[in-house]
Amino acid sequence: MTSLAFAYRINRMTPHQRHVANVAALQLLCDKVDLQKLDETTATAARTILCDYTGYGDTTTQRYAFDMLDRPTGELAALKLPVQWIQSLRRSTLDAYYTPVDIAAAMWSIVGDLLPIDHNTTVLEPACGTGVFIRTAPAVIPHVNIAAIECDDIGAGIASILHPAVKLAHRTFETAARSLPEFDVVVGNVPFGDKMVVEAGGIGEALPDGCCRTLHDYFVCRAIQQLRRGGIAALLTSTGTLGKLRDAARRWMSQRAELVFAARLPVGTFVGTQAQADLLVFRRRVADLLMPSDDWITTSRLSADVADGRSLPARGAGWAMPLLRDKQLIGVDVNHWFRRYPELGLGEWFAAKVQHGRVEAAVRADGDTDAAANLISAWQQWRDSHELRHEAIAAPTRPTAAVPTTTPPPPMERAAKRLLEALRRVLAEQSTQESADAAQRLLLGLYEDFRSRFGMVRAIEPRRLQDVELKRAWPLLRLLETPDGDRGAVFNSRVVHLTTERHCATVVDALLVVLNERGFVDIDAIAAKLQGN
Repeated sequence: MTSLAFAYRINRMTPHQRHVANVAALQLLCDKVDLQKLDETTATAARTILCDYTGYGDTTTQRYAFDMLDRPTGELAALKLPVQWIQSLRRSTLDAYYTPVDIAAAMWSIVGDLLPIDHNTTVLEPACGTGVFIRTAPAVIPHVNIAAIECDDIGAGIASILHPAVKLAHRTFETAARSLPEFDVVVGNVPFGDKMVVEAGGIGEALPDGCCRTLHDYFVCRAIQQLRRGGIAALLTSTGTLGKLRDAARRWMSQRAELVFAARLPVGTFVGTQAQADLLVFRRRVADLLMPSDDWITTSRLSADVADGRSLPARGAGWAMPLLRDKQLIGVDVNHWFRRYPELGLGEWFAAKVQHGRVEAAVRADGDTDAAANLISAWQQWRDSHELRHEAIAAPTRPTAAVPTTTPPPPMERAAKRLLEALRRVLAEQSTQESADAAQRLLLGLYEDFRSRFGMVRAIEPRRLQDVELKRAWPLLRLLETPDGDRGAVFNSRVVHLTTERHCATVVDALLVVLNERGFVDIDAIAAKLQGN
């Protein structure tokens, strides 16, 4: 079962079910389970339990775990966890907002559009939690190329079990950052907090005080600092990074990186919480600027003279209403990025009351719209309107001796590889009898994007492909379309049906499973899947 299946189930859990899932994961952590030593069925079940862990950032879930005096109760108390684990759980109730898997997958899709990703790509996740961005990373990136940092005992413990090949450091980011190398990609959900950060020593450049006044700003600034020239950072951060009036951190960021894309997620995107967040996507500049002039450096208070209800580009039903349709936003601090592009609030703007009686500009989802699907759609329109393609974006600079010279694959093949990966996720979920709804939605978004740019999949001649793996897997991609060029059944139906003995009922089912598992047609493997039929 893939990560998107976990997201589908977790999003539909009640607070009590999330608590039970947390307790089950904590029990496995106490038992020091080793997935490598388990049989396939048991390992899959254990992996599912560990991936279902979401912590106690949701106040309704907390009630099942802690009493009014903040003492563990019920099933959690029965585990008799070490004192430091209980303390870790208490601390995490303030900011343990685990990233939805479909949002993480959408962020990787954006990174893939901006940067050629291959087996040499290096990745940093500065606050990995249980490793959602590791689970959703493109399969071409080996885990040994991923460095992850997590200070939470439980998050680090689960991540180390699920991803043993990742270079995981169980410590705070501020104690490790200045000793880290540079990376091609920095991706993740940074912790939110107003506490001042004091960096530990190291060989790298220290950040100025203006970048260390809040925890989230520190993570964003340090992430940019750890990028290679031309590298990409995709980060979920507090709305305060763009929203506060003080601009010292944003000015520092703008000197070193270009803000390629920013979007405000709807309230409630993080399951069980009302936390607000922005997605910020940066590209490290080839040369730093002394006097940046980007308008997103500035945040100011909205006044009545800008409440003009100006029209937005046509986006279809369910997209953002013009800023200040809610007159209570007058007098609220809003970054000039969202003044200029209010449609990048992925919902309807409104005045939200937060801590200490403050009011912030937030967005609410429109009906049952899917935040990840809206994010992908908003990015695709932004990317196309701003002509953001691999060819227009500088690749990360590396020492010439360290990387052999190779010709980057054409844009069509890069898009096809992402489409193939999404299709394999759908088939993998259906092979385990799990719902594949979220994976199918992601596949549909990538397919519509591919078709608008390159035409029908069936019209492309596989003999002209440069990528050998893609050429061998092309029969699988052809299943996305009928012979007439219409969408195939894989987008909205179950196309893989397995018997209880895990043998396939039909030749078509066997072909799909073998193509998903091996990437090419293997007659012997198909015959093995059909034993007894």
